[in-house]
Amino acid sequence: MAVKSETKAEQEAQAAETAAPESEAPETEAAVPTDIEEASAALIRRYMYWSAGAGLIPVVVLDAAALIAVQVRMLQQLSGLYGIPFKENAVKSSVGSLLATASTQTVGFGVTMLMLRAVPLFGAVAMALTKPFFAAAFTYAVGKVFNQHFASGGTFLTFDPKKVEDFFKEKFEEGRAQVKGATTRAAA
Repeated sequence: MAVKSETKAEQEAQAAETAAPESEAPETEAAVPTDIEEASAALIRRYMYWSAGAGLIPVVVLDAAALIAVQVRMLQQLSGLYGIPFKENAVKSSVGSLLATASTQTVGFGVTMLMLRAVPLFGAVAMALTKPFFAAAFTYAVGKVFNQHFASGGTFLTFDPKKVEDFFKEKFEEGRAQVKGATTRAAA
């Protein structure tokens, strides 16, 4: 008989657990974004700031390597939100293609930076002030482009940078505004 009463007690406990309303979840869970849109926006914003930090590295090759590492990590986590297999080589290729496709913003910036770099002292200061903004805006745009691509069912292997060129440029400008707004808030 004891076995039956234990089984009955277990059944009652299970029934009570399943009948408990979900609204009784601890309040700490409310702070964690549950929606993929919210989680991806927070992820992109966080890596945008990391990219700005990478842009502060004064050594040209090291800053580029750090920026690539930040973007690869962001896309790895972003693809994880959508359950998409991560392909590092495809990511590097895609980001490089986006850089080439966004030629109006990136090439203009690159030429300006090369010219500024030639001016003693002023060039170094100008680079230190502008490179982080570009890195952050570029990372923001990359994140937004891939977020949209993943949300529509795309993968790294189906990504076509030519199809997202206009969207990338739009998000790059949006990213510049985000960075400008963040620095204005930080200065206040």
